[in-house]
Amino acid sequence: MGILANGINLPLVAAVGLAVFIPLTLFVVLVECLVLRWWLSVPVRRSFRRVLAANVLSTVAGWALYANQGILLRALGLRRMDDFAKYYAWGALGLIAMYYAKSVAVEGLVLARRHFFGPLGLTRGRLWAGAVAANAASYLVVGPLFYFATRPTFGDVRMLSDPAVVAACQDRVFYTDKENRLCVINADGTGYRAVSTQPIHKFWLCADRKTVAGLNKDGSLWARDLPEGDILALPGNSECGIEFSAGGRQVALCLRKEFIVSGEADVHVNDYGQWQNRGELERWTVGVFDLDRRTTIGQTIVEGHSVAAPYFCWDAEARDILWCAYNRKPVAYRVGPNGLSVEKGRAPMGEMVRNFHGEDHLRYHAELVDTQGDLKLFIWPHFAPRMRIARGDETVMSFRGNRGVLGLGWGGPRNGAFLTAPGRIVFQAEAHVWAGDVTTKSIAPLVAGTYHRLVPNHDFELERDWMERGEGSPVASK
Repeated sequence: MGILANGINLPLVAAVGLAVFIPLTLFVVLVECLVLRWWLSVPVRRSFRRVLAANVLSTVAGWALYANQGILLRALGLRRMDDFAKYYAWGALGLIAMYYAKSVAVEGLVLARRHFFGPLGLTRGRLWAGAVAANAASYLVVGPLFYFATRPTFGDVRMLSDPAVVAACQDRVFYTDKENRLCVINADGTGYRAVSTQPIHKFWLCADRKTVAGLNKDGSLWARDLPEGDILALPGNSECGIEFSAGGRQVALCLRKEFIVSGEADVHVNDYGQWQNRGELERWTVGVFDLDRRTTIGQTIVEGHSVAAPYFCWDAEARDILWCAYNRKPVAYRVGPNGLSVEKGRAPMGEMVRNFHGEDHLRYHAELVDTQGDLKLFIWPHFAPRMRIARGDETVMSFRGNRGVLGLGWGGPRNGAFLTAPGRIVFQAEAHVWAGDVTTKSIAPLVAGTYHRLVPNHDFELERDWMERGEGSPVASK
């Protein structure tokens, strides 16, 4: 279904379902009983219970068909939201025909039983004909209801097929394809290339967006110059993430993580509700890897009891200074050709290199996800997902990833962002990445895959008195 279970009010859905299902079922049963009375002279009292049982069984069978109706829709060519917007009337006719055939088959089998039609002096063939006629009459009502209850409702947008018309810019959009490989494409649909050769778990991008590093599903780290550089294997542990230097040619990362026994086991629950052993130290080997020389140029060891891995950030002004914070103690290291050396007494700098990481997390609350000038982009990705672009309190454009009156079925939109071109957006909906133009209120499918919006890595807002107090904790902000 593509919807987030955490966002659904299940009691409300159940109550609405029962409130609709029970009266509708009784109405359908009454219509079919009247048809049988007119067609076969079967008294309503005689047929009501059997027709009711047949409709209940037919509803159960309908759920099995509903779970697989996507196969039929895809066979009819309805694979993307723009297909549904243009051709859903034909798709609905196909679905209604499929459900009608199911209803006739189930109800015919229930009605055409010898102990039912024998005392009435009817043949099995006449009862099958009665099932065909009765369901035809009921589907004259149920069919239109099905169409209006399931047709797409996408908001005030025009759906186009060419992303170049919608997003006339060449901003690079990072996404993962069906094999979960990292790929990049321009926002106008040109310039596709695969960045990774294996399924990835996460990736990082340097500030100038010329070099990318990734963590594969198998735990291996790599880096690559864009667009066509070789994939370079990186050493290290991925728990700390990766931080590119200002020039993007050096990366800070953790090379190893070890546990050192420092005393008797003393397991307790810390202030964060996590189990921790005071008799065991975490020892992290922190290093800097040079992408041009393809070697580790320096490393140091930090150790202690902590609930988090070390944090890294590069000084934006003194480009050879790497800050490493662990256990609330930030330390500055000067990175030289021969390794790392502690820079004692250095005052913390407020401006840090702003690298990026790719994010494709589902979001469970209404959220302001991006801004451009006076435009704001809000996304609600849970039950009845929707997107809103506003200027102040005024809605400029809205989009709903809904199917039907309950808004089920698309699992989007989510992960939206503005492009550099004014009023251009990109977002995730269904199994595709979409480009949009706020000015013309139009959207177009860009590529099949999962969109990864670029979010600044954790920038340290270092308090000026850290070095004086020797305490405090870095504040990570996105």
